Amino acid sequence: MLNENDRLTHEHAAGWFASPYSKGDKYWTNATKTALMNRLGEYEDIGLSPEEIRQLIDIAKGMDDYTAILMGFKKLPIQEG
Repeated sequence: MLNENDRLTHEHAAGWFASPYSKGDKYWTNATKTALMNRLGEYEDIGLSPEEIRQLIDIAKGMDDYTAILMGFKKLPIQEG
């Protein structure tokens, strides 16, 4: 999950917007634009809409651990010893 410092967008009263200040940039640098486009591409490659992802998260939250592991929502705990 992304923490606040990793975000490239921020919510505003008018909706979501990409912030040139998200990485401390004073202006829209090429690096900021490239990071935004790369992140967008990663999400689009998933092939799911944000609503579909939210639905999957809700489904996974309701699963017991065994089912979640079988469905790939959780990793099998590995005990070191």
